[in-house]
Amino acid sequence: MLRIDEIKLPVEYSQADLLTAAAKRLKVKETALKEIQIIRRAIDARKKPRLYYVFSLAVTLNGDEDKKLRALKDKKISRYSPAVYTLPENRYNGGSPPIVVGAGPAGLFCGLALAEAGLNPIILERGKAVEQRQRDVTNFWQKAELLPDSNVQFGEGGAGAFSDGKLNTGTRNPRHRRIIQDFIAAGAPEEIGYLAKPHIGSDNLPLVVANLRKRIEALGGRFHFSTRLEDIIITNNAVTAVKALTPNGEITWDCRCLVLATGHSARDTYEM
Repeated sequence: MLRIDEIKLPVEYSQADLLTAAAKRLKVKETALKEIQIIRRAIDARKKPRLYYVFSLAVTLNGDEDKKLRALKDKKISRYSPAVYTLPENRYNGGSPPIVVGAGPAGLFCGLALAEAGLNPIILERGKAVEQRQRDVTNFWQKAELLPDSNVQFGEGGAGAFSDGKLNTGTRNPRHRRIIQDFIAAGAPEEIGYLAKPHIGSDNLPLVVANLRKRIEALGGRFHFSTRLEDIIITNNAVTAVKALTPNGEITWDCRCLVLATGHSARDTYEM
């Protein structure tokens, strides 16, 4: 597979235009292109009012790609291997399931990784599931009735769930690509896989968050909503249990592995 950088096309481009531009850069006929995929798309607005997209493309050729690469001698064309992130081998033998506190982005993706490793994590969230949280937030905007643990700061999806859903990061870490793929699998637009400024959108986020939760549950994870961490039990300098306040009273869970994914708003938890 070859990567072609800096292909520039008008914003009203078509798939056929991409095919033609790629073939032209590779100096081959369009029929020589076996597969073409957008790796990245950014907008170039430097020559207003004309707007352009600048693409990076992954192309598979019918024929010897290494020979073609040597013949072209184009610094903007290179070998391409998509980054793949694989979870480390599971070596946890703590007995009790890991407990994740918080169901924002960090907590959800931590819970997903632990569930995929077969560890049946328990995720504690002081707010409500995103479906109920949506209703509570709408009620707040319309009637100014605030629920302390179910609002734009607290609840499944975290404080960013009611932003506009931008996913901006400059990292090239392969985990980043893995997260984007997980979002797409959960119902996010496929275009976030190649946009320079990926954007899920506020309307899509609740569905995506709910689908991530369902995937974790299908893998053996368990969610406890309206459940606030109250205390961490330390014995011989190690975590041995946690206490949490649930709608049915206080519960203690045995715990050898605790992940605090509490976000920036749980100040009482930080103080504790």
